[in-house]
Amino acid sequence: MTSALSTAVHRTTCDTLIRRTLAGELGPDPAGQRISVAFTTRQAVRHDGRGTGYRNEVLSLRLGGAVGSCAVEPGALSDDAVEECVGADVARLLGHPLLPVRVAALDAYLMHITPHTPEHGARGPPPPAPGCTR
Repeated sequence: MTSALSTAVHRTTCDTLIRRTLAGELGPDPAGQRISVAFTTRQAVRHDGRGTGYRNEVLSLRLGGAVGSCAVEPGALSDDAVEECVGADVARLLGHPLLPVRVAALDAYLMHITPHTPEHGARGPPPPAPGCTR
């Protein structure tokens, strides 16, 4: 029997992925990849069975056909922070002082180089159960 503590767990941190991206280990040079759109989405959530809800904002960055995002507390991002992402190269944003910008840029880059397609291991939804209609 193997203990959970003795099992090696491989964890990749955001900082490790950023370092590897900037070093060109994961795909094309991020300095040559430019963000075409940056936007925020405000949302409020209340799940059934819970007495309270919450609000957050999501920063999203478009790179080619991919969009990377990072949720933040309401008001955590200024309009200037969002606007400076538009037209910026991914390498610059991976060094941004704000963590949500770095995370959204990394997310967009990773989705851009490895989109969720069958060629990259994605599988479609299962067929509907017998008797179900869509």
